[in-house]
Amino acid sequence: MTKDLIVNLALLTAFIFLSSRLLKPAAPLGLNDKAYRWKVGALHGLFGIVLMYFSVHIDNVTILDLRQIIILAAAQFGGIHASLLSGIIIGLGRITLFGGMNKSSLTAAATALIVGAGSGMIAHYIQHYWKRWMMSIFMSALVISGSLFWLFDMNPASHIIVSFTTLITLGGLFVAGLIRHLHNADELVVQLERSEARYRRLASLHEAIFHAPSDLAFLVTDERGKVTMFNSGAEKMLGYRAQETVDKLTVVLLAQDREIALVPEDEAGYGERPKYRSIVHADPLMEAEIQGEAAEKEWTFTKQGGQSIDVSVMISQVRENGSSMNSYLFVIADVTQKKLAEAKLMEANRMLCQLSRLDGLTQIPNRRSLDESLRECWDHAVSHSQALSFILLDIDYFKRYNDTYSHLGGDQCLKQVAAAIAASVRQENDYPARYGGEEFAVILPATKLEQAMQAAENIREAVAALRIQHIGSKAGQHLTVSLGVASIIPYPGAEPQDIVSMADKALYRAKQEGRNRACRYHP
Repeated sequence: MTKDLIVNLALLTAFIFLSSRLLKPAAPLGLNDKAYRWKVGALHGLFGIVLMYFSVHIDNVTILDLRQIIILAAAQFGGIHASLLSGIIIGLGRITLFGGMNKSSLTAAATALIVGAGSGMIAHYIQHYWKRWMMSIFMSALVISGSLFWLFDMNPASHIIVSFTTLITLGGLFVAGLIRHLHNADELVVQLERSEARYRRLASLHEAIFHAPSDLAFLVTDERGKVTMFNSGAEKMLGYRAQETVDKLTVVLLAQDREIALVPEDEAGYGERPKYRSIVHADPLMEAEIQGEAAEKEWTFTKQGGQSIDVSVMISQVRENGSSMNSYLFVIADVTQKKLAEAKLMEANRMLCQLSRLDGLTQIPNRRSLDESLRECWDHAVSHSQALSFILLDIDYFKRYNDTYSHLGGDQCLKQVAAAIAASVRQENDYPARYGGEEFAVILPATKLEQAMQAAENIREAVAALRIQHIGSKAGQHLTVSLGVASIIPYPGAEPQDIVSMADKALYRAKQEGRNRACRYHP
């Protein structure tokens, strides 16, 4: 009897192992593939018949084997469809091959069918693996016990009840543990295969990125800054060959002394550049990265041969298992041409801005620049309660000068007068400009009326000192100018144009009084 039970258990173990291999792709319960379910039911049903060939005869009408457990296994793999089909096949096998149409065979067939239906329903509604198995085993023990009471007219022998209950319980737990173990092993294999495939993809991607032809340089260093990997882009950019740098060069040696000097001297090895200085102290960029700040900065590297290039360096720490730091990854882009282009653009913008504010003929500020500066000086005078003065001057009889000496001569005259006005302005903040035509203006911040009158007289004398011949002038033999001077401490409601209007009225008075003079504004 023991020998037959051992054979029964060995066959069951072998079948569970083989079926788990064959059914592995569709193992999760709840699949909608009906063909798979019928295949599971058929395989388990046929194997249940095989188990009956190695059953143990307890008496003339009762045989003991593990066929009910195979029905429970079918329910776990294929649900109610599989367990019902296996129960039907096992029941028909019991009737056809082991006893014919007698009470014992019919009872065994009915038991197999009921166990198939019950275990299938439990597998359908219970999701927890062990709870599902425990309920199925308990249900099978009840059904088998009930069938024994029916078979023996409510008076079965106690040893028969104990034998069936013990076998279904222990066998069921053994098969449940075996299936779970095989399932976990399959999951580990799948995870291992996926990890291996992912590693291979990442390795291929790493090789493709790191060694692809590119204008980017990729460097990997150890924690001391010593180069361990050097890609083809780095060879092209920095002029070194990979074999010349790996284990021989540090990133520190690429940077310039003036930038290394940015590191505090007590951290820089007494001002020297040791060959393998700690990367933490090699570069403020690395220090910033370690502190969690932005790890990208524009730097200057020296190529092999001594040529300097501007680079944009991005650095990140490479950690193993997310803990200890193992190395640094540098991504370096040559921005030399970009920096040159930016510098040229800035210079062009500066010159364009300057040209837009200068008068093209006289090369002193134009009317637009004058208006902007007057507004700024006015606002400053308002906020500081300071006086602001303004001079407006006009070349005397300039139309006659043009008629006499031509427009080319007139242009030359305007240039000379503008230069004389600019030279006579002595205060740093005084602002001379061409107002329009033959008119000029000067803004005098923080200047009172008497000081402004003196400035106007200086301008008049500077123009007279040019001794430009002017035979058409009624004011004298040489070129002269008339000036109007106004001064004001801005008050509420006043505007910058007010002081211009005041200076214009003073200029009109200077012309009325004979020209070649400076007049102040009187309300």
